[in-house]
Amino acid sequence: MKKNSEKTKNRKPVQLIFLISVFFVFLITLLYVGLKLEIERLTKEKALLEESLLAKKNKTTMLLVEVQRNETEERISQLAESKLGMVKFSEPNSLIEIDSTKLDQITKIINSRYEQ
Repeated sequence: MKKNSEKTKNRKPVQLIFLISVFFVFLITLLYVGLKLEIERLTKEKALLEESLLAKKNKTTMLLVEVQRNETEERISQLAESKLGMVKFSEPNSLIEIDSTKLDQITKIINSRYEQ
């Protein structure tokens, strides 16, 4: 009888070690699966965010092209003529001729007033 009780006593530590080992393997497996699922979720989220970023960059580019198109001289002239009734003159209506000596005198007078 003593042999049976000794065998049972010897089995208990082995069984305990085996159960602890199985428990740790289970925990490690559970941790691995959880991390793998999280990595997959983050990868999908990253792909969606990159796609959204690309769409926003494309929209920004399209808006810049539209701004450049609206800033052209032709478009502004067309809008000024059609909506505001403005007319573009190719030559000035009148020319003003000033003698160079008179211009020098006027320049000296203006400079002397602003220097004081």
